[in-house]
Amino acid sequence: MKKLVYYVDGNILSSGGFADRITGMAALEKFAKNFNIDFSIHFTTPFDFFEVFPDQKEKNKFDIRLLDIYKKNIRIYNLIDDNFETNINKLGSDLINSGEILALVFINNINPFIHNVFLNHFETIKYNQPDFDIIERSILSVFGKKYLRPDYKLFNNNFKSSLSNFEKEVLGIQIRVGGLNKNWTDPSFNAPSVDAVLNKVKQMEIKFDEIFICSDSLQYKNELENKLNKYYKTISFDNTPVHVDRSIFKQDDFISNSIGDHCLLRLCKSGLIISGGGYGRTAAILAGTNYHRIS
Repeated sequence: MKKLVYYVDGNILSSGGFADRITGMAALEKFAKNFNIDFSIHFTTPFDFFEVFPDQKEKNKFDIRLLDIYKKNIRIYNLIDDNFETNINKLGSDLINSGEILALVFINNINPFIHNVFLNHFETIKYNQPDFDIIERSILSVFGKKYLRPDYKLFNNNFKSSLSNFEKEVLGIQIRVGGLNKNWTDPSFNAPSVDAVLNKVKQMEIKFDEIFICSDSLQYKNELENKLNKYYKTISFDNTPVHVDRSIFKQDDFISNSIGDHCLLRLCKSGLIISGGGYGRTAAILAGTNYHRIS
């Protein structure tokens, strides 16, 4: 028997933020499906994935007891960031050539690769941005419909009370600032000025009733909301952002504060304006709407 497991363990290896994780899961599930290999997910830190997204829990949650059953046939593959190019051939070749194998895979993002069936070799392939956007949307959309329908019971009341705002036509704005944050440290992103965001909204020929604003920086979010609500009705989720991978899992309402904005962005029917990072982009893909980059 061959099993391919998307594996997260905060004690072993960083696995990336929420966008990194869901795209990594989507890519690995696609790999397993194409090669007819059993697929499961072990994602229990900093929260249990299947408690928030329960649709495939019975079928695809990894049975931890298999670690004792497989023993000598367990292999671990690090495909995080630059390790993907180095190790994708080892993973693919081992799965095809081995008999019984339990492959525990650390992976983030969707990284296209090709399989040379004659040499039985796997290697990465580069696409231009428009082609990659199509690939990412296709793979994540299919995965999302199957695995990523949230159950809101573990979210806080503040989040639940925000849901009614999205019964209207809402335009979402998500700006990643990065740098030294209250709850984690990030690389600095080239965040647009609040005036640039306002001008982007004015230039867009999109009908909407309200604008939903979110950011990893509360200061930036407040400045942007103060600017935009002079011209439009704005809403936001009153939370303290935390990062799925880099924040310490001790904050109250960790689920609501880490992925609440993402779930609300998915309800923005009029599309999203985004900057750096994958948080807003993946939300737009799962919503089936367009995203518009601003730098």
